[in-house]
Amino acid sequence: MKKIYCENSLEPRGLTLLEVLVALTVISAVSLISFRVVSELTQVHTRSQREELRQKSVFNLNRLLKADFQSYNYYSKQHFFDNFFFDGEKLELPGGITWKLESGELHREKRNQKKNSRTLVVLEGVNALRISLWLNGVFVSYNTVNKKDLIDSNTFGIEVEIIKKSNNVIRQVFRIRGFV
Repeated sequence: MKKIYCENSLEPRGLTLLEVLVALTVISAVSLISFRVVSELTQVHTRSQREELRQKSVFNLNRLLKADFQSYNYYSKQHFFDNFFFDGEKLELPGGITWKLESGELHREKRNQKKNSRTLVVLEGVNALRISLWLNGVFVSYNTVNKKDLIDSNTFGIEVEIIKKSNNVIRQVFRIRGFV
């Protein structure tokens, strides 16, 4: 039996316009959703990298401050206070270590015996640096303390506050032990 084909046949010979439009709509919707997901992932990745750097800088700040202040255990009190100075912008410690606040950045400078120095930007976005000293059971501002009272006290501690431009406060307390 032979089939006879007619040119006016009602049988479909390809995709209709409606089917093409539906396919284009589905593809464009999937593409738009994919673009938004990739864009959001990129933004999340950028924010997480920024937060990681911020956390690392705070960790390094705390590590360096702790190392600096713990190195003064077993010094004489007189030597420590003769070489300890703070003016609101700069903290000078015995042994040639200086912490400076310049243009919103907290710098740490270490000088060695040859008078060479290395400066490191430790933290950015800093608004203020405050130092308080432990005297008779309370912290008092560095500017109001009589050094003789500190030398005569039994216990000694230092509170360092770093106020960031975002008003976050980084606070560390160090107890200096074993003054001779």
